[in-house]
Amino acid sequence: MRSVRILTIVLISGALVLGALLDRAGTTIDNTSVLSTSAVAYSGPRGNTWFCPGGSDANGPARVGIEVINAGPSAAHLVITVMGSLPETEPVVDTIDVPLGGRTVASLESFLPSDPWAAAVLETTDPSVMVRQLFDGPDGTDRSPCLTRTAESWVVPDGATRIESEGERMMLLLFNPFPDDAVANIDFEADVGLDSLEGVVAPARRVTVIDITDEVTVASRVSAMIDVISGRLAVSIIQTHQSDQARGLSVETASPGGAPVVHLPNVALAEGRTDTIHITNPSFD
Repeated sequence: MRSVRILTIVLISGALVLGALLDRAGTTIDNTSVLSTSAVAYSGPRGNTWFCPGGSDANGPARVGIEVINAGPSAAHLVITVMGSLPETEPVVDTIDVPLGGRTVASLESFLPSDPWAAAVLETTDPSVMVRQLFDGPDGTDRSPCLTRTAESWVVPDGATRIESEGERMMLLLFNPFPDDAVANIDFEADVGLDSLEGVVAPARRVTVIDITDEVTVASRVSAMIDVISGRLAVSIIQTHQSDQARGLSVETASPGGAPVVHLPNVALAEGRTDTIHITNPSFD
């Protein structure tokens, strides 16, 4: 059974409706090293460890690359550990150097070419480094920030699984970067009813992919609450949409908890694009 969670209404923005699933231009991970100079907003110290729940290889729905931006006054050095989804995949450790004011993009597929999924942990002593994920796939492109923490509770506010009628597929990524297995209970709340998965094992130093489309079928709205009963995880969601009306890819990190105020840094205002705010309350009240 899921534990009692924070008793505040969680306000989480979702961009999974038709208009918001339109392609976002300008994202590419074809080059494993791209350097540029630009101004980067910086508002204080950041965490030195970044957890990137990852994505697929080029044959999957969301090929993933890691973008590192250095807003500091000197070159930055990072250690990257890339982990796959298969039991036989051993983590790969490498380094990334980013010049001052520079940007470097690395494809995770290049580190683990034999694994269909990959995630990464990046560590640095430089507080001026920012890390995010870039995605491209058959249905579009997207970008998503890496997390600066793992947690014992996660909320995915919105998704859809109408694969036959709307081409909607929803996949959950559970990234366990630690040396011990994690165990989680997952509760789903959808317009077609309630469902759950109990005792889901997320093996140590691997990313586990759960296709929610196979678990909660024909739902136009699905929320997921992940309660980690042993260990800690980093969690994200991949949502794809393929239909005659729209086609797109959306990748979002889950929320580790609720808050009385949530800031939305970006909303779609252009003609033909729509963002929707989804309100999710994962508590029992």
